This record gives sequence, structure tokens and C-alpha cells, in this order.
Amino acid sequence: MPRAKAGAALGIAAGIAGFAMAEGVVEERALNVQGVTQVEVRSFNGSIRLAAGNAAPGVRITHQKNVDIVVEKRGNLLYLEGKKRSLVCSRCRVSFELSLPVGLQAKLATSNGAITVNGRVSFSLPGFQVQLERSSFIARQPGEEPTELTLQTSNGPITVR
Repeated sequence: MPRAKAGAALGIAAGIAGFAMAEGVVEERALNVQGVTQVEVRSFNGSIRLAAGNAAPGVRITHQKNVDIVVEKRGNLLYLEGKKRSLVCSRCRVSFELSLPVGLQAKLATSNGAITVNGRVSFSLPGFQVQLERSSFIARQPGEEPTELTLQTSNGPITVR
């Protein structure tokens, strides 16, 4: 009997530890957007959420396993990327949630995750480019005239409202 209880306790502890691992590591960073006119974000196995508005510029990064995170300014470009450290990276993932000023040109790319954009960003090509692989994309441009978009996806829905 004591052995069964110990096994059950170990199973519960492992389940809790597994849940904590599934959440990943969360980092929050302020972003310096002085002189920035473009943003490029690259992710995998996770989502990209971009909110353009009056909130302080920042990013919340959630990542799991062996990944490297790049956040840097390259002239007028703000570049963010999550990269695998090796080709085989089981359960690796990176998600970005950004708060940025309105009017930026955005290039967003992810595989196996959703892209959500709220607020005013440039949608005219080459200003707004979206690459999706097994993903979904949602874009909203409140109060604006209809904009022509060319969107393509494999294995995921596209919604434009």
C-alpha cells in the first residue's frame, strides 16, 4: 500500500511539473522604437499577436525548450526572432505578444501558430507580409477603407474582418 501511494504522489508531482513545463518561460521586455518604421517577427510553433496603439512599446515572449531569442534594432527595423538551437527540437516553441505604435510596416512569419493583428499597421505590400504554415491569421483595421490583401495559407483558416 505505501508503495502505491508513493507512486500516485510521484505521478501527481510529475503531472504538475509537466503542466509547468507546458507553460514555458515568460519574458517581458520594454522596446525602444525611436526611429523604427518597420517590425519583423519570426516564430515557430507559437503565435504572434501585434497590438498597435497607445500602450507603452513592449513584448511578452513565451518560449519553451532549447531556443534562442533575438530582439534587436537594425536601423529603422525592429527585429524579433525565436530560433531552434538544433534541428531536432521536440516541444520547442516561441510566441510573441507585442504592443507597438500605430502606423508601422509589419512582416510577420510563423509556422504552426496563429497571427493576430489589432490596430493600424501598414497593409499595403511590401508593408505587410504574412507567411503562414499550418497556421491561422486574423487582421482588423477599424474605421479604414477596404484594403486589397493577398493572403495564402496551408492547413489553416484566414479571417479578414
